[in-house]
Amino acid sequence: LHQDLTFFIIIVFVNIGAVFKIVPSYSKNYESAIQSLEAIQEEEWFVKQCENKLFVEKLIITPIQRIPRYSLLLEVSTYL
Repeated sequence: LHQDLTFFIIIVFVNIGAVFKIVPSYSKNYESAIQSLEAIQEEEWFVKQCENKLFVEKLIITPIQRIPRYSLLLEVSTYL
């Protein structure tokens, strides 16, 4: 079971490896994205289109939060 799980995790990481290449630039521009969001949050068109600013913030931070999750997945998988 452990070998099957390890193999599966390796295959997943190989297939999504390209995603990891964009994380540094995405992370670097996170603050700028939040500042842009704050700048437009009072705009009438934004208020009409997006009633929940926190939802948009969560969407922006999600890719950054995935990296520690992957690390935890790999760490936990060693105990299975």
